[in-house]
Amino acid sequence: MHQKDKLLEAKYFLARLEASGSDYEAAVFNLSAFVSATREALDYELKEMSNDIQRQWFHNYIDSKPVFLFFRNIEDICLHNNPLTASKKIEVDTPSFEVEYTSDMEEAAVDDYMLMMIFEKLKKGEELNDSEVEIIERCSFKLKDSNLHGMDSYFRFNDWKGVEDMMELCSVYIRHLEHFFSKAERKGYAA
Repeated sequence: MHQKDKLLEAKYFLARLEASGSDYEAAVFNLSAFVSATREALDYELKEMSNDIQRQWFHNYIDSKPVFLFFRNIEDICLHNNPLTASKKIEVDTPSFEVEYTSDMEEAAVDDYMLMMIFEKLKKGEELNDSEVEIIERCSFKLKDSNLHGMDSYFRFNDWKGVEDMMELCSVYIRHLEHFFSKAERKGYAA
């Protein structure tokens, strides 16, 4: 029964994560709370499994889903090694070109406005100062043809091989958890 409360807690932090926008620190804190709540939900579910057959089903199910394995590995890494991090990806569209920018924001410490100003200088052919050059050197870029305008930023997990960004993957994980808990309940393995 506690797993449902923890799932609600995870959804709360997922909503906070989405509301954090491009604020890296808020995103990482909310992501950490989200991952902890989902892990605790699974721990409660496992505790409710009353025999070896049920526990084996639990482990087989979890081990067969890449999204479960990914988040379990994140939690294990955070518990034993390093704090949770994510990379921030910013897409900038200008009338003449589109730039995708990716960097570990802990190292680069670049905000969206600063990046936009650098791109405007590049577009106009203006010379960059030393700190702007350093930012460019620490980031990877991809230019694409585009006539779109605007800028968008989002976070990604460096180790996730799928196409989902951090928000999409967390939402997928919640749906998988809901399905898993529902299935366990239908089988009579948990409340």
